[in-house]
Amino acid sequence: MDSSGVIARSGQTCTVTGVWQVVSRPSATARVPAGAVMPADHGHAVTWRLVRRS
Repeated sequence: MDSSGVIARSGQTCTVTGVWQVVSRPSATARVPAGAVMPADHGHAVTWRLVRRS
């Protein structure tokens, strides 16, 4: 499955283990496992985009 177009918001459950990037701040990335809660970025809710499955 291609990772393009896979997005999630802070507070949602991560659906895919991988490296995620903050849409509004591409330098911010995090490895998030499937089933974990998507994190906030510096205390702010953000939209994450999956950049690499792992």
